[in-house]
Amino acid sequence: MRSSSSTKWLRVVVLLFFPAGALGAARAEPDELRIVCLSSRPDMVTGGDALVRVAVPRAVALESVSMTLNGAAVTRPLLQDVGAHTLTVLLDGLVPGENRLVARASGAEAGGELELVNHPKEGPVFSGPYQTPFACETDRLAIPGLGGEKLPATTPTQCSLPAPVVRHFYATTPAGAFKQWPGGQDDPADLRRIPDPRGGSASVPYIVRVELGTADRGVYTFMVLHDPRSEPEPAFDRRPRSWTGRLWYLFGTGCNGGWYHQGHIAPFVSEPANATGTLLPGVNYPLMRGYVVASSTLNDNGTNCNDVVAAEAAMMTKERFIEEFGPPRYTIAFGLSGGAVQQQMIADNYPGLVDGLVPGGSLPDALSYDVFRDVYLLETYFDAHPGAWTAEAKAAVAGLAAWRVDNIAPAGTGVDPRLNCPDTVAASDVYDPVTNPGGLRCDFYSAFRNVYGVDPHTGFVRRAFDNVGVQYGLAALNENARNPRAGITKAQFLDLNEGVGGFD
Repeated sequence: MRSSSSTKWLRVVVLLFFPAGALGAARAEPDELRIVCLSSRPDMVTGGDALVRVAVPRAVALESVSMTLNGAAVTRPLLQDVGAHTLTVLLDGLVPGENRLVARASGAEAGGELELVNHPKEGPVFSGPYQTPFACETDRLAIPGLGGEKLPATTPTQCSLPAPVVRHFYATTPAGAFKQWPGGQDDPADLRRIPDPRGGSASVPYIVRVELGTADRGVYTFMVLHDPRSEPEPAFDRRPRSWTGRLWYLFGTGCNGGWYHQGHIAPFVSEPANATGTLLPGVNYPLMRGYVVASSTLNDNGTNCNDVVAAEAAMMTKERFIEEFGPPRYTIAFGLSGGAVQQQMIADNYPGLVDGLVPGGSLPDALSYDVFRDVYLLETYFDAHPGAWTAEAKAAVAGLAAWRVDNIAPAGTGVDPRLNCPDTVAASDVYDPVTNPGGLRCDFYSAFRNVYGVDPHTGFVRRAFDNVGVQYGLAALNENARNPRAGITKAQFLDLNEGVGGFD
C-alpha cells in the first residue's frame, strides 16, 4: 500500500434548494392562506428572523388577516401588496429549533401555517460540526476607504458582531479612487457622477454604502449605490433608488491555507488600509450598473476551501441580504480560479442559491487538482537519481509534452499537514509525526473532515486519492519496444515503481 489513508468509498449528499423568488410567486388557493419563506428555505432559517409572505385569496380582505408565531400575535406591520393580494412581514423573535407560524382571516375559514426551523446566526446549518480551532478576526479586517478603521472584536467561537457596521465612501474624479464620505449636504469637489443605472439621461453621484456584518462565522459585505443625504437606510420595503433589483455575488480565489480562521481580507478593495482604495473590476462594473455586490470571507478559498461550508456561508449571507433588501430578481456569481470552483460547485449541488455564473481561470473543483500529485512523487524520485533519466524519458513517464514542474505548486501543497497553516495557528500546535503526533493538521483533506470522515486506523481524515496499483511509466515502457529513444527500459520501469513511494 503506497498510501495509508486513502478513501475506498465516497458518500455524496446533495441538498436541494429552491429560489426564494420562485417561492414568493406562489398563489393562494381560493380557500386557504399560503405562507412562504422568502429569505431561505423554511427549515434553514438562521439568526432568529425571516422574511415571509402570505398569499391571500381574492375573496378575503387583506385587512382581515392576522398572524401568530408560536401562539403569540405578530405585532410587526404586514406590508400589503394590493395587486398581488399578498402580505409580507419581517419576523423576529424565532426560538431555536421549530417555530409554528399561523395566518388566519377573521370571519372566514381560510387559514394557513408554516413551520420554520431556526438555527444560530453563526451556524452551522448543514455543514456539520464546527471546525476547531477557529480564529475570529473581525478586528483584523479594515473597512475599505476609511484609513484602516477596524471592525470590533467578536466573542470567541461564535465570531459574531453584535450589529452590522455601515459606512459610505465615494468615487473621485478623475483618479477613480474612493474616499470616506465626509457627511453634509454638499457635493465634494472631486465627487464622480455616473449614468443612472435605471436608464435615462440623468446622472447619479457615485456614493457607495458598505455594510459589514457576520453570518455563519464569516464576515459578509454588501455594497450598493446609495446617497445618505436623500435616502433612508435600505429595507425590504424601501429599496435604494439606484438598485436595479439584481445581486452580484463575489467569490474569492486560491485554496492554500483555507482553514481554521474567519478571514480578514476584504477581497473587493486592493488597498483597504489606505485613506483611499481602488475597487477591483469585478466590483466596480456591477456597482455602476445598479447591482448590489455581496461577498463573505468564507467565500474566499484562501480563507475557506471547503465547498460545503462555502455554500452554507453563501446561503446565510444571501438570507441576511433578502431580509434587508428583499428578494433579488436574480443572483449572478463572479469569481476566478478558486472563485470559479466555488460558484460551480454551489450551482451544481445547491440549486437556487445563484442563477448565473461568470467563472474565469476555471477549474472543475479543488479536489481534481490532485491529478498533479503523482508529478511530485516522480520529481522526488528523479531528484534522487541525478543523471539516470533524460528529460525526454521523464516527460514520457509523466505523460507530459515536456518535463517541467517549476510552475506547479510545491509538492506539499494541500497534502503535507505541516504546511499552509494560517498565522493564527501557533507553530507549537502544528502536527509533527514525532514531536506532536496529535497536533493540528493543515492539509487540504483535514479541512473536509465533515465530508470525508476519519480513518479509524490512523485517526486522520480520509483522502480521495492513492496510487495503489499504478504502474508508472507503463506506456513509456511499451513505447520503448517501438522507439527506444522515446521510451524507457525494463530496468528503469522496475526501479521507478519500486522507489516512487506515496503520500502517507
